[in-house]
Amino acid sequence: TSAWRGIARYAPSSFLVYGTGSGHNLVQCTDTENDGLATCAALSGLPNQADTSFIDGTAGYSGGAVLLAARCAMDPCFTSAFSLYVLPAGANPAVPGVWVVLPLGTASSLAGPTQVVSAPYAFHAVGKDGSDAPALWSWAP
Repeated sequence: TSAWRGIARYAPSSFLVYGTGSGHNLVQCTDTENDGLATCAALSGLPNQADTSFIDGTAGYSGGAVLLAARCAMDPCFTSAFSLYVLPAGANPAVPGVWVVLPLGTASSLAGPTQVVSAPYAFHAVGKDGSDAPALWSWAP
């Protein structure tokens, strides 16, 4: 089962619904009439998707989308590997090979990034480090 966390618009009339869970944790939706009656389809095949939880997401600065993800292969989870899943502007999210996965590092289950933001030339994730102090993770091409 999935627990939905949010929505990230990646193009006019198109958005991604993301969440946690071993089932469908990422869905592509299109609402071409902008009437709230979207057509949606589950996405699969992204790297490590089965044990990945999508925590936060945002539209890319010039299109596309950026999703903050945590991956934990243990139960209970004491340490997670965090990464950004980037959908380039104009790319089809249903094609697994178009996604770019950018590793951010690992953190305990009580720390790590919690939000992602997009800027003109970079992606930033904000959260807390292991000592409960504010932290910033950044990636720029």
